Formats: sequence, structure tokens, C-alpha cells
Amino acid sequence: MRSLPALTALALVGVLGIPAAAADDTPGSITATLNFALGSSAVGDSPGFLAPGGHFDLGFRVRRWRLAAELDSALWSKLRAPDELPVSGSFVRAGVALRWSLLEMFARPRGERPAVAYRIYVEAGLGRQRISVPGIEVSRNDVMIGLGVSPEISFGRALFGANFGMRVVIANAPEDQVARTACMTCSPTTRHDLTMLYTFGFVFGR
Repeated sequence: MRSLPALTALALVGVLGIPAAAADDTPGSITATLNFALGSSAVGDSPGFLAPGGHFDLGFRVRRWRLAAELDSALWSKLRAPDELPVSGSFVRAGVALRWSLLEMFARPRGERPAVAYRIYVEAGLGRQRISVPGIEVSRNDVMIGLGVSPEISFGRALFGANFGMRVVIANAPEDQVARTACMTCSPTTRHDLTMLYTFGFVFGR
């Protein structure tokens, strides 16, 4: 059940994408994003560095709106860790995101020049993340907000572009005693952990 949000979004993307693939005049498009990612993610008062990492999503866009299922994966390295504690592990997050383009600029095709689109967007989503190092595992739900830009070029129905974004992911700090003992420095007053992700990569679609 932990992957239910991502599976639901994938199913919805597939259903919505059927008319787009069947009709040329449908204003929707299916796009996939393949990004590099780096940033930081905390567990209680224990900071962690995320890199190298990657972000993948598959979404359906109608006009200014885009719904996507997404997956993030990265190496999680604990900062300022005592020598006797493990210092690296993995960060995995699956979720859904809804994006809205607050600014769009277009250049129509002319002669051999392809169509060009430039979008500045905001997004929000829900997900579930897992941070795992030897002997320590924290799984929790989260909320994501983000901001980014995406320049795109269209060659007929094929679309190619780039994506640059920044995301803030908010999750509850560990509450159980086992998780707090494992992260050693967790404070009882810590209520929320922040994950900061910077993404940059490519967009493909039609």
C-alpha cells in the first residue's frame, strides 16, 4: 500500500494519455523527465547529503496542468558522523506531483525552425520516502513543493527539452525510540525534517 499514490498516478496518466495518442488535435501530451539530482535530507537533527542521485517522472499535460508519477533515488551520506557509525546508505522516494505553469512563452514553427516553448512552473505533491543505512531504516510520508523552468523544442509531434528545478520535501521527524536511538542526535523538539533537491536534466515526449 505504500506505493499506492505512485500506482494511482501511473494508471491515471495511462487513461488520460489514450485520447492524446489517438487524436492529433488533442491538446494534451505525455512527457517523461530524466534528471540528475543532488541536495540534502535530514533525519531528526542528523543531516545527510544526497548525491549522486536521479529523478524520473512520467506525466500527462493538458494546457497549463501536468500530473505525474515520480521516483527519486540517491546515495545518502551522513554528515559529521562519529567514526563508529555507518556514514552512507540510500534515499528512495516515490510519489505523485501536480504542476501548474504560471508563465508560458511560445514561438510557432516557421519554415525549418521548430516550435519552441518556455515554461516557468510551480508544483506540489505527496510521496513516501525511505532512508536506509546499515542497521537504520526510516520510512515516512511527505509533502513536496517545488519551482522550476522547462524550455522545450517540438519537431512535429516529438518533443525534446530541458528541466531545471528546486524542490522542498517536508516529512515528520522519527517518533519511535528505535529511530531516535539510531540517529543518535535526534532532538525531542524536532518535529519536521526537510529534504532539499536540485534537479537538472532532460524532457522527452509527444
